[in-house]
Amino acid sequence: MVFCLGEGEHRSLLKSLLKTYVSYAFTGLFLSSILLIFWVRVLHISEFIAPIINLCVSVPLNFLINKFRVFKKE
Repeated sequence: MVFCLGEGEHRSLLKSLLKTYVSYAFTGLFLSSILLIFWVRVLHISEFIAPIINLCVSVPLNFLINKFRVFKKE
């Protein structure tokens, strides 16, 4: 497991799950759509290559959001 609890730490499962869904919605829906428009219309990158670039941006960003926001120590 990537984000493990240390000994004596507690975390609300429902709260963490909700935050995870919100972070996936942000990076997966909102950010990917905006970036796709940016890559294709502004930078004139192929619409077949743009989703690959989106993955290279959104996956690490989603990991960082989950690590530092969703699974932070309280």
